[in-house]
Amino acid sequence: LDEGSYEPQQHHPHHHQGDHQEDEEINKWDAKMKELSAYKEAHGHTNVTTRTDNNSELGAFVNRVRQSYYQKNNMEEGGNESDEEEDNEKMSCFLTDDRMQELGRLGFIFSASLNNDKPNN
Repeated sequence: LDEGSYEPQQHHPHHHQGDHQEDEEINKWDAKMKELSAYKEAHGHTNVTTRTDNNSELGAFVNRVRQSYYQKNNMEEGGNESDEEEDNEKMSCFLTDDRMQELGRLGFIFSASLNNDKPNN
Protein backbone atom coordinates (compact mmCIF):
# COMPACT_ATOMS: atom_id res chain seq x y z
CA LEU A 1 0.00 0.00 0.00
CA ASP A 2 1.15 3.50 -0.76
CA GLU A 3 1.12 5.83 2.20
CA GLY A 4 -2.01 7.91 1.99
CA SER A 5 -4.20 5.38 0.20
CA TYR A 6 -6.73 3.26 2.01
CA GLU A 7 -7.84 -0.25 1.22
CA PRO A 8 -10.46 -1.83 3.47
CA GLN A 9 -9.27 -4.80 5.46
CA GLN A 10 -10.42 -8.11 4.09
CA HIS A 11 -10.45 -9.74 7.51
CA HIS A 12 -11.86 -7.97 10.50
CA PRO A 13 -10.96 -9.45 13.89
CA HIS A 14 -13.87 -10.58 16.03
CA HIS A 15 -16.16 -10.59 13.00
CA HIS A 16 -19.00 -13.07 13.26
CA GLN A 17 -21.06 -14.21 10.31
CA GLY A 18 -24.52 -12.67 10.34
CA ASP A 19 -23.80 -9.88 12.83
CA HIS A 20 -25.63 -7.09 10.97
CA GLN A 21 -24.79 -4.31 13.43
CA GLU A 22 -21.09 -5.14 13.29
CA ASP A 23 -21.21 -5.32 9.48
CA GLU A 24 -22.82 -1.89 9.41
CA GLU A 25 -20.12 -0.43 11.67
CA ILE A 26 -17.37 -1.97 9.53
CA ASN A 27 -18.96 -0.51 6.38
CA LYS A 28 -19.21 2.93 8.00
CA TRP A 29 -15.58 2.72 9.12
CA ASP A 30 -14.41 1.70 5.65
CA ALA A 31 -16.43 4.51 4.04
CA LYS A 32 -14.97 7.13 6.41
CA MET A 33 -11.46 5.80 5.90
CA LYS A 34 -11.88 6.10 2.11
CA GLU A 35 -13.16 9.65 2.61
CA LEU A 36 -10.23 10.47 4.87
CA SER A 37 -7.79 9.02 2.34
CA ALA A 38 -9.32 11.15 -0.42
CA TYR A 39 -9.19 14.22 1.83
CA LYS A 40 -5.50 13.60 2.51
CA GLU A 41 -4.78 13.21 -1.17
CA ALA A 42 -6.52 16.52 -1.90
CA HIS A 43 -5.21 18.52 1.07
CA GLY A 44 -1.96 16.81 2.09
CA HIS A 45 -3.06 16.07 5.67
CA THR A 46 -5.76 14.30 7.71
CA ASN A 47 -6.46 17.18 10.09
CA VAL A 48 -10.11 17.64 9.07
CA THR A 49 -12.18 20.17 10.98
CA THR A 50 -15.93 20.26 11.59
CA ARG A 51 -16.05 23.94 10.63
CA THR A 52 -16.07 23.34 6.88
CA ASP A 53 -19.59 22.53 5.68
CA ASN A 54 -18.61 19.96 3.06
CA ASN A 55 -16.36 18.11 5.54
CA SER A 56 -18.33 18.43 8.78
CA GLU A 57 -19.20 14.71 8.97
CA LEU A 58 -15.62 13.69 8.22
CA GLY A 59 -14.42 16.23 10.78
CA ALA A 60 -16.78 14.71 13.35
CA PHE A 61 -15.33 11.27 12.53
CA VAL A 62 -11.79 12.58 13.03
CA ASN A 63 -12.82 14.11 16.37
CA ARG A 64 -14.39 10.83 17.45
CA VAL A 65 -11.23 8.94 16.56
CA ARG A 66 -9.11 11.36 18.58
CA GLN A 67 -11.48 11.21 21.56
CA SER A 68 -11.44 7.42 21.37
CA TYR A 69 -7.65 7.45 21.25
CA TYR A 70 -7.53 9.67 24.32
CA GLN A 71 -10.03 7.47 26.19
CA LYS A 72 -8.22 4.29 25.20
CA ASN A 73 -4.90 5.65 26.47
CA ASN A 74 -6.50 7.04 29.61
CA MET A 75 -8.08 3.65 30.43
CA GLU A 76 -4.83 1.78 29.82
CA GLU A 77 -3.03 4.10 32.23
CA GLY A 78 -5.57 3.32 34.94
CA GLY A 79 -7.07 6.78 34.99
CA ASN A 80 -10.73 7.52 34.50
CA GLU A 81 -12.59 6.82 37.71
CA SER A 82 -15.66 8.77 36.59
CA ASP A 83 -19.30 7.82 36.02
CA GLU A 84 -18.58 8.02 32.30
CA GLU A 85 -16.53 4.83 32.42
CA GLU A 86 -19.03 2.83 30.36
CA ASP A 87 -19.15 5.52 27.63
CA ASN A 88 -15.38 5.70 27.62
CA GLU A 89 -15.14 1.94 27.23
CA LYS A 90 -17.47 2.08 24.20
CA MET A 91 -15.36 4.86 22.69
CA SER A 92 -12.13 2.92 23.17
CA CYS A 93 -13.71 -0.21 21.64
CA PHE A 94 -14.52 1.85 18.53
CA LEU A 95 -10.80 2.42 18.02
CA THR A 96 -9.24 -1.03 17.83
CA ASP A 97 -5.50 -1.62 17.45
CA ASP A 98 -6.08 -2.63 13.81
CA ARG A 99 -7.94 0.61 13.16
CA MET A 100 -5.15 2.60 14.80
CA GLN A 101 -2.68 0.91 12.44
CA GLU A 102 -4.88 1.72 9.44
CA LEU A 103 -4.99 5.37 10.50
CA GLY A 104 -1.26 5.38 11.13
CA ARG A 105 -0.62 4.21 7.57
CA LEU A 106 -2.56 7.29 6.40
CA GLY A 107 -0.34 9.52 8.50
CA PHE A 108 -3.14 10.33 10.94
CA ILE A 109 -2.07 12.49 13.90
CA PHE A 110 -3.78 11.12 17.00
CA SER A 111 -2.51 13.71 19.45
CA ALA A 112 -3.71 16.82 17.63
CA SER A 113 -5.93 19.16 19.61
CA LEU A 114 -9.47 17.80 19.96
CA ASN A 115 -10.90 21.14 18.87
CA ASN A 116 -8.36 22.18 16.29
CA ASP A 117 -9.29 24.92 13.86
CA LYS A 118 -6.45 24.71 11.37
CA PRO A 119 -4.38 21.87 9.91
CA ASN A 120 -0.83 21.46 11.14
CA ASN A 121 1.02 22.04 7.88
